[in-house]
Amino acid sequence: MPFWGILLCVAAGLGCLWALISWLLFRFACVPRGLADEKLLLKKLEKMADPTLVDRIEEGLQKVRALNPEDAFVQSFDGLKLHARYFAAAPQNKRVLVMFHGWNSYAEFDFSLAIPAFLALGWDLLVVDQRAQNGSEGKYMTFGALESRDVPTWVQYVVDRCGEDAVIVLDGLSMGASTVMLAMGHELPPQVRGVIADCGFDSAVNEMVHLGRQWHLPAKLMIPSMNFWAKRLAHFSFYDTDTTKALAQSTLPLLLAHGTADTFVPPECSARNAAACRNLFDHIVAEGAIHGFSYLVATTRYQTAINDFFHTVSTDTNPCKE
Repeated sequence: MPFWGILLCVAAGLGCLWALISWLLFRFACVPRGLADEKLLLKKLEKMADPTLVDRIEEGLQKVRALNPEDAFVQSFDGLKLHARYFAAAPQNKRVLVMFHGWNSYAEFDFSLAIPAFLALGWDLLVVDQRAQNGSEGKYMTFGALESRDVPTWVQYVVDRCGEDAVIVLDGLSMGASTVMLAMGHELPPQVRGVIADCGFDSAVNEMVHLGRQWHLPAKLMIPSMNFWAKRLAHFSFYDTDTTKALAQSTLPLLLAHGTADTFVPPECSARNAAACRNLFDHIVAEGAIHGFSYLVATTRYQTAINDFFHTVSTDTNPCKE
């Protein structure tokens, strides 16, 4: 075989290998692992966090299990059957928090302490299974690109259930935080009065570059190939997940939170989101908190900010600022 033929074979082999690796990385990022395993999630946390904080999560889970939520279903814009649970704080309540969990997790775990706390404050909760995760249909997670388009559907469910005078706040943790921030770039019903975003990334691209450095992978070089699979198989683009663009379009008040010891989604992401936001209500910086632990580490600061935020969005007839 001539030399140029050998080169072509080598190039073809490397191209196939590159395509295979990018496909595997796409699947790792976007294909859920099935139903979230609570014991496995707790076991991972025990290696990362103060055991007393993990104990608080387990106590919160026990309280949540004792509740009796109602199943809720909607159909997404692309025909998926999506599932949530509705926790009622009081009959005929008009104040509802719509909650979105993180990547490869589930809401009762991510919000194990928040669910009982928010119910005690008198807010009904719609706790959503994001598409392709847990009880919702779908094959791929899309880092908020398509999940954010499901948000108005869930908001309309609340309006239909509670009435046109409902007061709605969106709340998300990790990828759920990015979901609700991206939703701020879409047209939302006027009943949505504010957004809470805890430890969300500012774009899937930046997040993958960050994780690539940790795992010694050339993420910047791999993302275009991964995006090929994302567009072809999951019908979204990683480049359509820039929360700063959405925040620059919205005047909804935003409450941010992030832990300084977060190595999964770096706190600089929330700093960039805060800088882009047109109506930043508060930015909680939880010293020493790892990913998703801001509430547990800075409980008093968090509770004060939440109380002030809820009071503002519930009483202000126009919380949006130009």
